[in-house]
Amino acid sequence: MMWIGLWLASAMMAHAAQPAPMPAPPRAPRLARNLTVTQRVVSGGCGRFVSSLVMYPADAVRTLQQSRAASLSSLGTTTLLNGCAMTSMFALPIGGLQFATFGIVKRTLDKAASTIGATNLGTCVDFLSSAVAAAASCLISVPQEIIKQRMVCGMYPNFAAAVSTIARDEGLRGFYTGALPTIARNVPFVVITFTMFSQFRRQAGNPDELTTAQSLRFGVGAALIACVATQPIDVVKTRIMTQAAGTGGGALYKGSWDCVSHMVTTEGPGVFLKGMAPRMACMGPFWALQFAVNEQVSSWFAAANRRMV
Repeated sequence: MMWIGLWLASAMMAHAAQPAPMPAPPRAPRLARNLTVTQRVVSGGCGRFVSSLVMYPADAVRTLQQSRAASLSSLGTTTLLNGCAMTSMFALPIGGLQFATFGIVKRTLDKAASTIGATNLGTCVDFLSSAVAAAASCLISVPQEIIKQRMVCGMYPNFAAAVSTIARDEGLRGFYTGALPTIARNVPFVVITFTMFSQFRRQAGNPDELTTAQSLRFGVGAALIACVATQPIDVVKTRIMTQAAGTGGGALYKGSWDCVSHMVTTEGPGVFLKGMAPRMACMGPFWALQFAVNEQVSSWFAAANRRMV
């Protein structure tokens, strides 16, 4: 018994002599929560601009395959760059508005969820945040799409002619031709892309900063899933926006449903898969670049913010 008592006493003394464990360092705030609104706008705008500029020819091929009024063989390869510089400038406000809105809404919803003790609403928060971001960016993306697609189809010689002709012949409303199918495509596309990207991020352990390889991989995967889900409405959008190219400036369709009915009747259901291959070849890298550049610029801003604290 004495030996047991001595052993217990020595064990207790040894345990007491051990230094207390150091508290874990505080976790750095996530990038999206460490940036100002201006920094979010710049990060998202840079990402969208770079991806738009790099992937413009691939997107032009998709437009020509889906359009009924123009072809690459008749217009020549130079049409793949028609309007590239000027319409890509639209990408700066589109990307800035999209990513900034997503970040702000997500942060607000996360705070509201934590207030009521709901800690498992990550996917719902991403879904709602991206839906608001997509709807907001359509204010700029619809005019960009109609100018870009009509220029690719050879309707206007340059950006200035495109803007002046649309404004003169159709007024402000002309810049929003095909707005309904564009919104019907953009909102689910962005929702799927942002939500899947966030899901991939959570599966990777929800790191504060993604590597470039992770951003590219997650971006490609998310965008390809969204491409498949929104392919039919993308064809309808392109047909409505470029219909004037084959009618001498007139309207071929009365609306979205008339366009769908006309396409099915004259070309069959397979028409909704037109341009799918080049679209996937474009949208996968497009969103991969957009997420990667946004992540990198956000990382620079976050590091600068930490140095200022």
